[in-house]
Amino acid sequence: MSTQPWPTSNWPEGVSREISDFEHPLFSFLDDSARDYPDKVYTIFNDGTRTFAQVKDAADRVANFLAANGIKKGDRVAIFLPNLPHYPEIYFGILKAGGVCVTCNPLYTPSELNYQLKDSGAKMVFCMDHPQFYPTTVQAIQETDVENVVICNVLSPRMLT
Repeated sequence: MSTQPWPTSNWPEGVSREISDFEHPLFSFLDDSARDYPDKVYTIFNDGTRTFAQVKDAADRVANFLAANGIKKGDRVAIFLPNLPHYPEIYFGILKAGGVCVTCNPLYTPSELNYQLKDSGAKMVFCMDHPQFYPTTVQAIQETDVENVVICNVLSPRMLT
């Protein structure tokens, strides 16, 4: 990796301007944490908790689900969700499947989401079973490359089991 000077003269002394010696995929952070701290809490939602091991297991299931549904390396998969326990499981699952995660603002209108889905070339989108999110998604996928919509139930973070 070549060193690019940052546009500042205030760079801290002794801090490298280059990241090196890290050749691991991002999802390895979750895998390593699940191995080292399987029973430690990763997420808390409405008084419910999920451990690192549970989140890793769910991410692995999402990755297998994506692969079984035709998602290949480099395919775009969108997440149109607010902050729910599903989010990290889906995010890491997309990465594990080799996909590119397209994060969508949960406040988007149908036309804004449609634009992002078209622009990114997303083949799949995860959305919430909410009176606003689902109809927005249904409208937004028109004339896009989206082939599948996965509906996440806010009351049940045990998706894909």
